[in-house]
Amino acid sequence: MITYRSEKGAPLSIEEMDNNFHELEQRLDAFEKTNNSFDSLVDAKVDGDQMTLISNRGRKIGPIQLPIISYTPRGKWESKTDYAGYDVASHASGAYVCTTPHCSSDFANDKQHWRLLLQGGGVETKENEKTEKCARIYEPATLPKVAELGQISIYLNEKSQPSVIYGDGYGWRYAATNTKV
Repeated sequence: MITYRSEKGAPLSIEEMDNNFHELEQRLDAFEKTNNSFDSLVDAKVDGDQMTLISNRGRKIGPIQLPIISYTPRGKWESKTDYAGYDVASHASGAYVCTTPHCSSDFANDKQHWRLLLQGGGVETKENEKTEKCARIYEPATLPKVAELGQISIYLNEKSQPSVIYGDGYGWRYAATNTKV
């Protein structure tokens, strides 16, 4: 047992100080013998917006709430338009997320404000007499009931949480789970 000066109400004797050091040494030896390896991270499981970390000793830490990014669908990119961070717009053959607020001018000059979110797609659009593939972003109100086989798009649910979806020729499926939208 460790003797404290504050509990004793007087200075410790040499013998009491030696006993304290002896007690601490015994506790440290016992700790070193039973805990010779420290926990290290071996796995991280993510379920929706929750993450649980798992150590090499099987100890679970979590669940930890993950942040959710809310995207704002803006449709097709247009010049002379104010865009805010996390706005999503389609241009050419991709869907882009705005990284810095700005007023658009020309996409080539504005490209530093955008990051590619999704490349490709299965919806054909006519632009300047040229047909090109363009990724689409849908919300519940704008999602077509029928989707072409292989059509890839982004679906923003009621909370504006994005998911990659694809057309199976009849309807839409979530790419991550292969379940119907």
